[in-house]
Amino acid sequence: MKRKLSAFAFAACVLLAGCQNKAGVDTTVSDTVKSDDNGEVPQGASNSKEDIVITLGLMIEPEQESLVSAIEEFNNADNGCRIETKIFASRNDSDGFPHAFTEDELASIDFETVQQIMNKGGIDIVGDVTFGDDAKYWLLRQKGAFADLYDFMENDPEVNTSTLNSHILKLNEINGKLYNIPRTYEVNTMISKSEYGGTKQNWTIDEFIDRWNAMPEGSTIAGSINAEYIFYNILRENTPAFVDEENAKVTFDSPDFRKILEFCKQFPSINGEKGEYDYNAPSLASKYLITSANSAIISDMNYRTYEEKQYRLRDGKYTLVGYPTSNREGAYLTSSLPGWSICSSSSAEKQEAAWEFIRQFYTEEFQTENAVQKYEIETPEGVRKTVDSLEGTGFCINNAARKKVAENIMNNVYDFEDISTAQGHEITVDNIQIDEKDIEFLENYTDSINRWDNRVDRNIFWIVNDEVMTYLGGGQDIDTTISMIQNRASLWVSETY
Repeated sequence: MKRKLSAFAFAACVLLAGCQNKAGVDTTVSDTVKSDDNGEVPQGASNSKEDIVITLGLMIEPEQESLVSAIEEFNNADNGCRIETKIFASRNDSDGFPHAFTEDELASIDFETVQQIMNKGGIDIVGDVTFGDDAKYWLLRQKGAFADLYDFMENDPEVNTSTLNSHILKLNEINGKLYNIPRTYEVNTMISKSEYGGTKQNWTIDEFIDRWNAMPEGSTIAGSINAEYIFYNILRENTPAFVDEENAKVTFDSPDFRKILEFCKQFPSINGEKGEYDYNAPSLASKYLITSANSAIISDMNYRTYEEKQYRLRDGKYTLVGYPTSNREGAYLTSSLPGWSICSSSSAEKQEAAWEFIRQFYTEEFQTENAVQKYEIETPEGVRKTVDSLEGTGFCINNAARKKVAENIMNNVYDFEDISTAQGHEITVDNIQIDEKDIEFLENYTDSINRWDNRVDRNIFWIVNDEVMTYLGGGQDIDTTISMIQNRASLWVSETY
């Protein structure tokens, strides 16, 4: 613990309006650590009063094996520090079944969480897993509740601006400071067959509409011709583009939002009924998540013949077109594992100790080992086997780990599930192996994206969804819809942000 830290000022501000305990839910804060069922401290955990105790805030009991193991290993290291966890709610009800949290319960949890973060000696480490609403995590970053992690990285030989993806770090800065390091990242975009949309990346709204007008009879967007489903695919997915958390404003009254919404209205509404999809019909574009090196290979399934064809993304048969926006910045980067922050209300000594804990999530060794998740499946022969999955992980932010994982994929190191049947039908597929040019293509596309979006506040999401559903179903006109969304969302952000 030799690095010197400056004191971090916590900007006390009114940010709890969106977290009030409206239902008076009793959210009990419980401390867990530390002892087993017999009340004994686990082997390796220190009882020494000289240990620096760092408190990690979690909404519910941790399930991630990597997090549980990281806490145990850190506490067993006998390094003069130990982690205690503060749990704000229970994962299960008294009957043992998973608890379904209400909006009021989540608001109550977040209210208590913010109180603990603001109070010196409350919580030292938080992450997205600390909150009922991830948007509150972003809000606290905006308000200066966390320490600048660049200060800790300056003298760290393993976790610093050279070993981590500089582009991702830059996009996560706030006024040149880094209050959070996402553990992974992924690209959220749309994809189109070049025979329908050409090879130009990242379309404008007008280009999207012109290409749709040129599509053959019976075409779809992401398999659908229903207004609501098309809204889901090309506009709701891009809701963050109309929310400016930094300046606490929304732009749902912009020409972009109006033009896309009017485009959606030309399609038949399902009026609350279940729509239909036709994945074999020509499709202009559909959502595409780039989450690993394997994303460089496109699988095209014919559900009539159950023949699957594969193509290299870089070969030009498919084009990454983003979500339609006037500035061509429809594609954005995000993370399913946003990472950790250190509370600025903690003492300098505790901040230093907290960094020693969270830094391990960004080392080459940890990120390489945890890039692939393991789960069990049952084979057609009835035998259970363990397979590897890249789902829900994303690209490693550690440069060396990202390169190693890509090499492992190219060298068939992982045991991915061999999906040979679909709906009882045998799948015929000619697998393509990724190469270094595929990896380079994905990296170049990622580096071209200058937009990082966090999850939108759920309340804004539902404001937009409710008003748009009324509009698409014929219950109100476009002017009323936009006015209602803009006014309701503006009021919400003004009270919350």
